[in-house]
Amino acid sequence: MQRPMIPHRGVEMVELFKAMEGPLQRIWRTERRVFVGTCSATGFMELAVRSAVRNRALSLVGGAFGERFGAIVAAAGRDVIRLDVPLGKTIEPSMLWDALKRSDADAVTLVHSETSTGALAPLDKLAAVVREFNDVVLLVDAVSSCGGCPVETDSWQLDFVLTGSQMALALPPGLALGVASDRMLERARTVPERGAYFDVLAFEKAAMDYQPTNTPAIPLLYALEAQLNRIEREGGIEARWDRHDQMRQVVEEWVEGPGGELGFAFLPAAGRRSPTVSW
Repeated sequence: MQRPMIPHRGVEMVELFKAMEGPLQRIWRTERRVFVGTCSATGFMELAVRSAVRNRALSLVGGAFGERFGAIVAAAGRDVIRLDVPLGKTIEPSMLWDALKRSDADAVTLVHSETSTGALAPLDKLAAVVREFNDVVLLVDAVSSCGGCPVETDSWQLDFVLTGSQMALALPPGLALGVASDRMLERARTVPERGAYFDVLAFEKAAMDYQPTNTPAIPLLYALEAQLNRIEREGGIEARWDRHDQMRQVVEEWVEGPGGELGFAFLPAAGRRSPTVSW
């Protein structure tokens, strides 16, 4: 991060983004462009809402960050339908299917790994439910999952999925990263009031030319490049997933043994526990 600044519209910036393209795509398990913005992950939550929600979103809420996603929908002037579960629980596919069948939502917001509870939603199965509804796009907060457990952007057909630099990517805060599907980009073209700074089409246009949308936090990009190289040296993203899952198992064994005798217990049920956050 202490390297000298470079012109953010110069050839050096193009070379930096090109060098990060492949490693970022491997982390996200995508062949699409990975957007990088200088903001918190919350900024990309707003980007998702402003660029994709026409009128109404179904927000899946099981903790603080599900709450935040729904609040952003309301702040952007769209209607919100909430589907709530108790803390530590996750929305299950049958619940989502029933809610979508009864609503006229044109988007779903959900949190993959709910950082406030440690609950891990069955994202692959929930994404399959959303795909049954042709005019509904899926917007995913993967802030504490991307980089720490499987997020199969392309094979699960996620329309927009985002993270922040400070969580499982283990970087200083200040960057948001995300991937948009063709469906997401097509939807954005039909939404007239996307704003400017958080317009997904602006990020797509800039990424095509290996450019930032606006003046970026260049030292954080240096840090991202270094961390991507570190992940590659570890054996790739699969090795990182395995390491996090092994750590989850260690925590579970302690809670089920000595920790349980001391009164500790998990909030989420077995099979719905995040590999990166334990509560």
